Amino acid sequence: MRRSAGKLPGRVARRLGTALVVAPILALLVFPAAAGAAGGESSPGFCKRRLAVDYAAPLTGMPGAHPVPEGELPFGPRNFSVHTIGHIIGRPHVALAGSNYGYTFAGKNEPYRALDLGWRLKATAWAVDRDGRARRELGTRGWHATKVKELSRLQVAFPATRPGFVRVDVRISTLSGRTLGAYRDYFRILKPSNDVRLAVEDANVHPGERAVGLVENHGAGNLSSVSESFEVEHFIGDAWVTVPQPVSPQSILPYGFFLAPGENARCYGYDVPADGKPGRYRFSASAFVGNLKRKVTVTGAFVVTL
Repeated sequence: MRRSAGKLPGRVARRLGTALVVAPILALLVFPAAAGAAGGESSPGFCKRRLAVDYAAPLTGMPGAHPVPEGELPFGPRNFSVHTIGHIIGRPHVALAGSNYGYTFAGKNEPYRALDLGWRLKATAWAVDRDGRARRELGTRGWHATKVKELSRLQVAFPATRPGFVRVDVRISTLSGRTLGAYRDYFRILKPSNDVRLAVEDANVHPGERAVGLVENHGAGNLSSVSESFEVEHFIGDAWVTVPQPVSPQSILPYGFFLAPGENARCYGYDVPADGKPGRYRFSASAFVGNLKRKVTVTGAFVVTL
């Protein structure tokens, strides 16, 4: 059967049509920060700021830092790894007071695989000042193991009792005393706090331009969204009135996020109509601070001027 030039087979056309509809939505889900900033004049720098506060920054210059490597140890068996515990997501050496800090071990095919380690581990924690000078010893943890199946027994944890800085000296040796690895790790302990903000890129926008905002978690608490949308409101008379937004992939998809302490959410853009009324506007979003069990609503104001 002959097909006229320039036309696709029906089945191919249907598949291509589905792909053209699904692909932009998948792009919004996989690349939310880029999606929120696209289509306007927002500067890339504003939307690419992943951190409002870098709580791990003070650990960078600590003296003699030699962290325990994440993953496989260079002298250990294959598929046997070490990981920090009690950490904030994305910040492996920052913990909240009331949790723990230290190390846990994992292995492939656990607990069906017996590891013949023949190791001894000793870890000593020290309270240090901001410059890394030791102030007092906090305690010692350790173990010695020959063959082990339950790797959870190897966990080394210290309680994060008060805010500040901690150094952990770790030594792993054979049972006969030969040193396999010696490490010096630093941790920062944060007091849980609530400081959520909604930043706006430009305080003044004109009709036909885009207003851009994002939620910033300046506090030391895990933050999750409870709003199903990022609201835009207009101050009319003596009250804030919700502004209806045109149907778009951005307005349909929920403005969801989970933020660790110090993190920013993705950008959200509002295209001011060409005939938009001048006046005071604001973005509004609600979030739940998990460790404080508290809901907060934050706003960010901007003005539409002619």
